Amino acid sequence: MIQLDQKNLDYIQKQLGHQFKDLKLLAHACTHPSADSQSTFERLEYLGDAVLDLVVSEEIFHSKTQAKPGELSKIRSIEVNADALCLKIKGLKIEKHVKFGASMQSVSTGVWADMMEAIIGALYLDLGYEGCKKIVLKHFNFDDDYESYDPKTALQEWTQGKYRLRPDYKHLGQTGPAHNPVFEVELQLDSKRLALGQGCSKKEAEASAATYALAQLKQKDKKSHLTQS
Repeated sequence: MIQLDQKNLDYIQKQLGHQFKDLKLLAHACTHPSADSQSTFERLEYLGDAVLDLVVSEEIFHSKTQAKPGELSKIRSIEVNADALCLKIKGLKIEKHVKFGASMQSVSTGVWADMMEAIIGALYLDLGYEGCKKIVLKHFNFDDDYESYDPKTALQEWTQGKYRLRPDYKHLGQTGPAHNPVFEVELQLDSKRLALGQGCSKKEAEASAATYALAQLKQKDKKSHLTQS
């Protein structure tokens, strides 16, 4: 696995849009314990989880003024679940610039989500709440319809409406020990690979692939509209 040298750290900082005063915070957040048992990754993850919950809770409280407490909790759970956080870290395109140990033959959705939370914890310690909040909110979107959100259903509705095509899920197999398997799924559209998903079950892997694919398609559609306007 790669070492977190200055070049990798510089790239991650560029993607985040923040130059760390204490670069060790970022190095620890991007170094999984499988690579270095001395890493404070898990402590940063713990902190980042709490900070993220507060940032998202505060934002939806102010933006979803008609929502009841139960509805607010549902929106928050959608925004901060493992699939969503995995998508955020992949959107930053830093997967090849972080550090895992040789034992991590494949990285599950949950582990990527943990790293996103660790990075948020590092941002909080380096910037304080308001500065961290500003960066976090750049990567979250609260304009979706959350009433009955299911990533596979949402993707199928999108692809049928836009292309008159239905997504197809191809199971690629599983890795890892029997007590903690990682399933991998390839999502295809018109026989072409659109996304890969991983999870602790086939269902979770399909949902992960659908979440990532839908975000890609929406981003592509948004860029197309901007080009035409």
